[in-house]
Amino acid sequence: MKRNLRWSLVFSALAAGGLVFAYEQRSFGGMLLGLSPILIAASVLFKRLRSVLTVTISLVVAVALAEFVLGLGQQELVQLQLDADYWSRNDLGTVPSPGRHKARKVTAAGEVVYDVVYTIGDDSFRVTPGGNSSRPLRVNFLGCSVTFGDGLNDDQTLPAYVKQKMGDLQVKNFGIHGFGMHQVLAILESKRDTSGQVNFLLTAPWHAERSACIPSFALGSPKFRLQTDGSVERDGVCGGIAYYPLARVLSFSRVYSLIKVALQPPQDVQIDLYLALIQRIGELSKIRHQQLIIGFVKAEENWFAGRYNNELIVQRLKGMNVEVIDVTLADKAEATAAKYILSRFDTHPTAAANEARATLVADAIRRGS
Repeated sequence: MKRNLRWSLVFSALAAGGLVFAYEQRSFGGMLLGLSPILIAASVLFKRLRSVLTVTISLVVAVALAEFVLGLGQQELVQLQLDADYWSRNDLGTVPSPGRHKARKVTAAGEVVYDVVYTIGDDSFRVTPGGNSSRPLRVNFLGCSVTFGDGLNDDQTLPAYVKQKMGDLQVKNFGIHGFGMHQVLAILESKRDTSGQVNFLLTAPWHAERSACIPSFALGSPKFRLQTDGSVERDGVCGGIAYYPLARVLSFSRVYSLIKVALQPPQDVQIDLYLALIQRIGELSKIRHQQLIIGFVKAEENWFAGRYNNELIVQRLKGMNVEVIDVTLADKAEATAAKYILSRFDTHPTAAANEARATLVADAIRRGS
């Protein structure tokens, strides 16, 4: 018995080290294999449970093998390098940490896609140079990484260019990597300072899946449910109360991702929720006597899998009695000029794209003023 206990402790120690390493490498298959020695040790110690544990070990190893098979040929074409302390968490989900952070993206061939610095304020939102003007007119920029300015320096973001074109203007960049309309609504419903005369919302149809809590990076973000009357109601967080660490660990799993895709709501249902969230954003803006301007970026035609398309979504948005401007910078998303995207490895907008969009946004703000 003592010998069995000794070997069980050895197996468990090795397994614990393997689990930690696999978690750091974001390898779900590795974590399962790391768990196997613990199950083997348990089967040695508890003979009555040996048959159950044997079946469990077989299942664990089978799923681990499936993880590795699904990962074959999935070589990373590009690597994002961020400061170790870049990410943090708050009520909105995963957000940047305050401070100045280097961000670098490099391809497998060594080509530098971008090498920039992000300045993040104490509130975890990006700082716009000269954004705190003395002028009363303030514009809040709401959106995702496109609004944030992924791959660009602080003075190359859309809010920065709008400020340059309009002169003495207050701007606040509320855009963050991976955000969706659910997080935008949560910002407006929170106690954060969202005062101002204009809310500019930059959005695209593919925000719909984020608001439906489908991507792994949505874990821990605010969850909303579409009601029968078309309104939205807060319903906890994406991933549920156990989103960390259980849902976080599951997010590394390729098998789980396949199951999640198979069980996700139809795209039309996702877009219905997406539009309802924007409707509520418009209602809040109106209640606060703020003008809402929506900057719409078209999705590629083959992205749609139901009754919706770009034209129908724009029609629905305009039916909310808000100004909608097309900032795609092309007739179709597929025809976007190369000068407007960072790289074939990263389709975030370039500084040139933000400058071109800033002209459209500034004109819309002037019309409203």
